[in-house]
Amino acid sequence: MKPLERLRRGPRGAAHDVFILGSAYSGSTLLGNALNGHSAIRHLGELSRLPEFGVGDITDHCVLCATAGQECPVWTPELLAAVQAAGPGDAHRVLRDRLGGPQILVDGSKRITWFEQCIDGAGSLVSPFALVSVRHPFAFADSCRRRIGLEPHYAAREWRHEMHTTMGTLVATGIPFLVVRYEDLARDPAWMLGRVADSLGLMPEPGLTEFWKHDCHPIGGNAGAHMWFESFRDSASFENDEDREVANSYVGRPFGGWVDDKWTTNLDEAARAAIVAYPGLVETAAVFGYEI
Repeated sequence: MKPLERLRRGPRGAAHDVFILGSAYSGSTLLGNALNGHSAIRHLGELSRLPEFGVGDITDHCVLCATAGQECPVWTPELLAAVQAAGPGDAHRVLRDRLGGPQILVDGSKRITWFEQCIDGAGSLVSPFALVSVRHPFAFADSCRRRIGLEPHYAAREWRHEMHTTMGTLVATGIPFLVVRYEDLARDPAWMLGRVADSLGLMPEPGLTEFWKHDCHPIGGNAGAHMWFESFRDSASFENDEDREVANSYVGRPFGGWVDDKWTTNLDEAARAAIVAYPGLVETAAVFGYEI
C-alpha cells in the first residue's frame, strides 16, 4: 500500500475522497446518507459492489431510484461502464470529473480489501480520509442473527477481525481518520456530523440532519437507513417480517435522540458470554470506548 506522502493532498474544505470503513450493520448507510445532505458532499454508496469490482453482494444500480421504479439520473449505464473500466484506483477521479458538483465524495463500501485496492492505485485519490463506522459488538451480533442467522461466536469473530484489521490498515497507511460510533450518531447526529464536517474543513449545514430532503443516489445500502426517503419506503421490500418491522420502526421517528438497545432483549446471557469469550474482542471493543 502507498504511504500517505504519495497521495495528493488539498487544503481544508477542498476535495476529498472519503472512505467509510468498518463492519457491516454499523450505521454506515445512515452516515453516508446524512453526509449527502451537505452541499459539498456526495454519497456514492457502496462502489465495491459494482459487478466488475465484485467486493460484497453484487449490485449495479441506485437503490432509491430502483425501488421507486425510476431511471437514475446519476448512475447511468455510461457512468457505470466508465467507473468500472477505470478500476478501483481511478474510479473516484472518473466520478468527480464526470459528475461535477460536490467535490467531497463518500464511498460507503466499508470493505477493507476494497480500500486497499483503491489506495494501491491511488495516483488519482485526493486528500483521502476515512470514517471508521463502528457499533457495539452486542448490537452487531444481534443484527447478524436477524439478517444472516450468524451464531454469536462467529459474529464476535467477524466484528473483531473487521475492526482490528481496519485500524491496523489505517495506522499502516497514515490515512487520517475519525471514529463514528453508531450510538453517538443515533443519540446526537448534529454533534457527530458536525465533527465529521469539521474534520473535512466544512461548516455544518442544516441538511446534515434533514438529509431526506436532498437528492441521494447511493449504490446499495441498508434498507432501514433509506426509510426516511418517502419514495423508498412506499415501495420497499424486505427478506423477512423482522427486517420489515425494524425498518418500519424508523418511519416517523425523528433523526436522533434514540438509544440502540434492541440487543438487550434479543441476546440472552449465553449469547453475550459467547461474544465476550472471543479472544481479543474485549480489548478491541475498549479501543472504541465500549466497556464489556
